[in-house]
Amino acid sequence: MNIFKVFASGKRGMNEEAMSAIIAWLLHPSMEHGLGATVLGKLIGRIHERNPLKDYDNVKDALKPRLRTGDETTGNIDCHLEYPVQHNSGSSYIDVVFKIGKLVLCIENKINAGSTSLEQFKNEYLGIIDKKEIEKDQVGMVFLVPAPDRKSQLHQNFIDEYDALKDTSLKNEDFKIIVTWQSHDDYISVVDILCETLSDEANAIIDPIPEYASHTIKALISFIKSEFSGYYYENKLTFSGMNPETEKKVIGSMLAQEDKGFVGVKDEFSGLIRMYMEGKDKIDNYPFQYTTSDMTGRRNWLPIEDFKAIRQGRVGPSINLENRMLPSKVLYTISTWEGNTVFIGIKGGNDSLNRMSKEQIDNKQWAISRTKKTKQWIPGDQFVDILKSKGY
Repeated sequence: MNIFKVFASGKRGMNEEAMSAIIAWLLHPSMEHGLGATVLGKLIGRIHERNPLKDYDNVKDALKPRLRTGDETTGNIDCHLEYPVQHNSGSSYIDVVFKIGKLVLCIENKINAGSTSLEQFKNEYLGIIDKKEIEKDQVGMVFLVPAPDRKSQLHQNFIDEYDALKDTSLKNEDFKIIVTWQSHDDYISVVDILCETLSDEANAIIDPIPEYASHTIKALISFIKSEFSGYYYENKLTFSGMNPETEKKVIGSMLAQEDKGFVGVKDEFSGLIRMYMEGKDKIDNYPFQYTTSDMTGRRNWLPIEDFKAIRQGRVGPSINLENRMLPSKVLYTISTWEGNTVFIGIKGGNDSLNRMSKEQIDNKQWAISRTKKTKQWIPGDQFVDILKSKGY
């Protein structure tokens, strides 16, 4: 059983507040997981390798387990969830804050690109440094985000929010750093830290982990790798082999006659476009699951108006493109339809895309938007021209 997937299978899925509480629980040495400061120590150690901490030796001492009280080197470890701060734009809440000696570690957690806010990360830093009780401490801003795989670029929304906090805005020895939930070649990751923790226990490098905590960590690793997904609806079949919400199966060409309802499509928007890329006949002849029940926000269901627009080779105004992270071939198809009314977020912009080979492009995923957010967002028609020059 994976309790995290069970919770994520509810109507609203797993939210960021719950995942923030989970990461705080893992990092907090006093929680009942029996890990002590192992996970927190590994995170801080990796941060120190990339950004030297001025009080690192004292922080390490504070994390050591002690049998006797009264040790003068014992350090207090404070943990806060939803820590409130004030700034010029109003107020914010930092998801998790740890204070260990002279180090203040602030974690802003994201599990999907739709929750980003361009100024949030920056405003949280501006708010925390106004706290008089930490004015002599080193503040580390940790941006915890999902990674699609080990090599792919992070979602452009994450990059934009992270970059909004300029290095020049950081005072003294303060720093910012990206940490990913899933494994990534360029960043510290939660999954890598947890896997190393289990490996250390197996090799007697750390003390034994309680059995329940060990199973919990394994379930959490699996859940993170699945991109925080619950159990898919295909796993809950009726005797007919259809989702319980399905009223009937209808071929794509006949769905064009429907005025309301939802169509079952694996991977939703992206999945239907991939079918379109194989030929319109693929959609017209395929028997889709269909329902008039309200499936808004449910995984693998598309509103009928979105289905009809894609079937006709267009992205209508009712389809929300914002915060979509899509494969390059899907983006190419959308861009051929929409031209300069869409923009593709690519780190390095045109120059970076021009340097890539077709094989490299084939394996990429990028964000798409209706607005040009920064200079790195390429208009759809330019994106198409560059990919055509690569052999598309």
